[in-house]
Amino acid sequence: MSLWDALRMNMMISYQELVRTFPKSITLKTEVWRSSP
Repeated sequence: MSLWDALRMNMMISYQELVRTFPKSITLKTEVWRSSP
């Protein structure tokens, strides 16, 4: 396994993590924004 393969795999994993956690933070922010008077 070359360094590039490892790097690409790492980027893919972090991208998936980002996609998984990003919508949550967006909904959290909108919920807070909505509940504030």
